Amino acid sequence: SGQEEEEESQEAWLVGGASNAGCAVLRQEQFSVEELQELSTDIDPTKESSLDYYPLTRTGERFPVADSNLQPLLEPQPDSRKDYLHGILQGISTVECNGFRAMA
Repeated sequence: SGQEEEEESQEAWLVGGASNAGCAVLRQEQFSVEELQELSTDIDPTKESSLDYYPLTRTGERFPVADSNLQPLLEPQPDSRKDYLHGILQGISTVECNGFRAMA
């Protein structure tokens, strides 16, 4: 019934904050769709990157830390695009994890 579908869709919502960190930085750093597909198959998500990035496209964060002066952190940039992508993806996932912790 329509009511059951509405109830199911309501159960799928996660109320929380919106971070400025995210995948827009991949476009900013000029990763093409093809490059993302190719490089991501070579990244082992169970291994931690040595890079500690906070991937913002511009100054300022809303969540999980409200700091309008927070600077993007995308350095040092390694020679390897694969390693760079790994660091960015790990940075995005760290921000997401911190967001879930803030909502818990």
